[in-house]
Amino acid sequence: MNGVLSYPVLLRQVKQRVALPQQKAIYAANEELTTVKIVQRAVAQLQDNAKETPRLHENTITKPAVAQLPEYNYTLPIRHIHWTHNVILMQRVKDIKGSSK
Repeated sequence: MNGVLSYPVLLRQVKQRVALPQQKAIYAANEELTTVKIVQRAVAQLQDNAKETPRLHENTITKPAVAQLPEYNYTLPIRHIHWTHNVILMQRVKDIKGSSK
């Protein structure tokens, strides 16, 4: 064929070139959705803590909930997991450190 690719080889290469960016876009979207979900969850927990803290410690100076954030690692090694599975995991995990209270 004199250096010209056969149609099946050309078609396979085109499919690969299209599939790779699509997969990267899916991973990036999953990571963003997961990050947004974690931030929303953190905000809700901080709001709950803020409501609970004044009630429990009205006359005591306590460490603010925001100051506790650096101890958590928000690196997302789960970005390659399908978004539905991430949602299920986040719904079932009771404590971000892994131990239930």
